[in-house]
Amino acid sequence: MHRKQIFILSTLSVLILSCLCPMTNIAEQISDQFAPQEPFEIVEQLPSETPVPEELVLDPPPDTLIYRANLERTGVYQSAGPKTSPKLLWKFNTEGVISDSSPVVYRRIAYIGSEIGLYAVDIQTGQSLWIYQTKGSVHTSPSIEDGIIYFGSEDGLLHALDCLTGDQLWTFVTGGEIRSSPILFEGMLYFGSDDGFFYALDALTGQETWRFEVAGNVDSFAGFYKAVRAAPAISNGSVLFGNTKIGGASAELKFYALDTRTGDVRWEFDPWNLTSSPAVEDGVVYFGGFMSFLGLDLESGSPVFSFGTDWGISPPAILDGIAYFGCDNGYLHALDLQTNEEIWVFESGRSVTIDTAPSIADGVVYAGSGDGFLYAVDLRTGHLLWEFETGGWISSSPVIVDGVIYFGSADGYLYAVE
Repeated sequence: MHRKQIFILSTLSVLILSCLCPMTNIAEQISDQFAPQEPFEIVEQLPSETPVPEELVLDPPPDTLIYRANLERTGVYQSAGPKTSPKLLWKFNTEGVISDSSPVVYRRIAYIGSEIGLYAVDIQTGQSLWIYQTKGSVHTSPSIEDGIIYFGSEDGLLHALDCLTGDQLWTFVTGGEIRSSPILFEGMLYFGSDDGFFYALDALTGQETWRFEVAGNVDSFAGFYKAVRAAPAISNGSVLFGNTKIGGASAELKFYALDTRTGDVRWEFDPWNLTSSPAVEDGVVYFGGFMSFLGLDLESGSPVFSFGTDWGISPPAILDGIAYFGCDNGYLHALDLQTNEEIWVFESGRSVTIDTAPSIADGVVYAGSGDGFLYAVDLRTGHLLWEFETGGWISSSPVIVDGVIYFGSADGYLYAVE
């Protein structure tokens, strides 16, 4: 009976098809219906863990790839940061003091140095992706170009790593600690060392192109030596920086403008004493020192601006003709560079140093201090908008990306607040 039922059903199927289809196609359609099929596998659809293709990954704004946001080191960021009391998104423990190193952000990864080495942290989760251990603390702020991250460490090495894997590409050996945050320009990498030299390397190979020895005497018995710890700025084909005397004050200190291609001195200026890292705006290079804030003409090196203070000055942030800088007495200043007049002074009220380079974003200036607070101050009025407390002094300059502020603290944590 079963075979008869199958035959009857098959016959009915043929009759139905003959009514619906042209007679010339009946045999072909029946043959297709019963022809052997290629074997196939049923695959369950799972959430993809495949990285988004590179062409679909949004590149971060270039201001997140370099210390102080640009070659001129003005500290001005494109993204807006929080204007009201922020919340903590996450904090990542580097298990070592974060001193001076400021983060950079590349393709959803934040990079920062600490006593242990360089860390790569997922900015969405706050989890470590990799760590590159060094034999000395990392006080420098990294720079990134073409998927390569560059930074120096206390062991005297300049490191070049693959951003995504942390694999070492090359290292360059100097004769002293490296605390000068490197800068990239036209395929070259520039930085200073505590050995008293300023270096220019080929960024791809790590080969030295030129080196320049700064002024100053060295007395190892007395503990005096010359160094370059400033984060250099670049403008109009000149690399700009001041040298440092370790172990005491010195009248031998100079501020230099060197040709980026050859290392030749374009001009030099005697600032008498300590100099901060510089910033450039409208053809003038500005930097702070002991009891002074100076501006030099970019072409000639002639002084065109001077403002006296009673305390040491942080590296400045500059926007629209106004310089913002902190002092060792806990004050944050806004200074009109055209009139040489103070617009406002913010007092932290805690009499501790604000020597961190401030950052500017969307009408707010952000600055860390020795009391462990990150301050947000209205750019126009100087009024405090909010403060965020950490467990250690802050010498890490904030970076602003998509409404989130990233910065380090001496308590060992990299913070993300929004």
